[in-house]
Amino acid sequence: MVVTTTAIAFIVLSAGLGFCGWWFLRAFRKSGGLKNNQKIGFLLSLFFLGFSLHSFVVGLSGLFFPYSEIYFSLLVFTHSLLGLLALLGVSMIYHIFLPKSSVYSALLPVFFLGVLTIFITVLIHPEPTITGGNSLDFNLGPILSFCVWILSLISIGMPLIVFSRLFLFSKDVELKILSLLISVLAFLGIFNVSIQLLKFLDISENVRSKMFDAGISLVGVGFVIFLASLSFARKRLGVSKKISPRVHAEN
Repeated sequence: MVVTTTAIAFIVLSAGLGFCGWWFLRAFRKSGGLKNNQKIGFLLSLFFLGFSLHSFVVGLSGLFFPYSEIYFSLLVFTHSLLGLLALLGVSMIYHIFLPKSSVYSALLPVFFLGVLTIFITVLIHPEPTITGGNSLDFNLGPILSFCVWILSLISIGMPLIVFSRLFLFSKDVELKILSLLISVLAFLGIFNVSIQLLKFLDISENVRSKMFDAGISLVGVGFVIFLASLSFARKRLGVSKKISPRVHAEN
């Protein structure tokens, strides 16, 4: 087993996303759960916990990449999970902003893109390599990289759209701060993935991989530090108000 910085970065990201999902799940349960018709809180919790699992498995693939069959199985699983997260993201956007519209016309192309991504993954069977900086180059190739980028854009774009809107229209200061943080971290995630998969910066693969690993770690640590600080501050100040994603109310 070879420990790469990419594996460590994704495991750190998994911890941050998992903490965020747990934080939303607690807020959702305290606000009454599904009995109080707070479906958005449940879906957000599921989304962040699902992304936490995705990041953790990517981290595992970065540890087991010398074992080709284990790595390949984990890669297929992560691409399948990314497709499901993209479907969940589109469903949430429609549920929040277009509740009276049919979501199936939007889900269908995302579903086919997910299937295409898995098919190409199986077809080309990517073989990863280690860069000079001990980072992992997944070697997905241009077509598979573009498919994964589109799925990542759809998935990460969901919280960016939702929380950007909350930041702009919410009158709750605490919710504004939370929304701003998640929006910034989601934007950094999209930018970071774009650098790695689209390779639009003219830099060496070694530098690119180091930037990618650093960006992944930064997003994960950002979630943990901010939400932990927010929870501590609320307890310290004796604030009893519970945050729940009041998306419909803020529209």
